[in-house]
Amino acid sequence: MMTTQRIEFLNYPVSERLPDPVWGIRIDNTDLRVHAADATRDLWRQEQPDESPSDRERFLLNQYDGLLHREIGDPGRHFLSAPPQSSPRAPPRAPRRSWAAPAASGSAGRC
Repeated sequence: MMTTQRIEFLNYPVSERLPDPVWGIRIDNTDLRVHAADATRDLWRQEQPDESPSDRERFLLNQYDGLLHREIGDPGRHFLSAPPQSSPRAPPRAPRRSWAAPAASGSAGRC
């Protein structure tokens, strides 16, 4: 049985020192950084055994932070392999902010 996952692309500020927003991703309303942290938590615990749990969690979430907005260029092309908006083959359109994709069956390959 295939289920549909909702994938959202969003912008958020990182800090006052870095004013440019970053692109983040949510899957079924869960920040992708949380999935990445869950998948790598045990590995980092072995690498950094002396860190406190709160420092480790902060590190894990920041380790997989979003992509800088200025480095992405055309978001539709970057995230969805859509033709660039300036392409003569494709009419101009607003960038898509979310889409749904079928989930892989079972747990293999899931983050």
